[in-house]
Amino acid sequence: MWAHTKALTIVKYINDDSNDEYMVRSPCEYVYWNVLPSIRKEFVRSLMRSNGFNQKQVAEILGVTPAAVCQYLSNKRGDFNIIDEDILIEIDKSVKNLLEHGSSMLPNETCRICRILRSKGVFSFPSDPWF
Repeated sequence: MWAHTKALTIVKYINDDSNDEYMVRSPCEYVYWNVLPSIRKEFVRSLMRSNGFNQKQVAEILGVTPAAVCQYLSNKRGDFNIIDEDILIEIDKSVKNLLEHGSSMLPNETCRICRILRSKGVFSFPSDPWF
């Protein structure tokens, strides 16, 4: 499964009057800041582990900088680890698809993995039918 399941987080903002205000992050913000980097991190790991690419090659395939790849590998990006074997198998399939059909498949494969994570209940939101 996923090492973290808290989907909605509360962010504290201080207004000009110094009164505390709180805002709930939307599901899209949560996915953008937490889920997508973790999926990318697993893509990096799969490309290096299963396919023998170096950091520079992985960066070119994923359209990121070599520094970003380094940050994924050192857990500075993608705070959560995906440990469910079925999902990791799907990530390997996504990487294979990227290598066969090009990096233009990256958005589709990222969305596919995100849908799998949601359908397995790894993270959910109040509007989800499985919440």
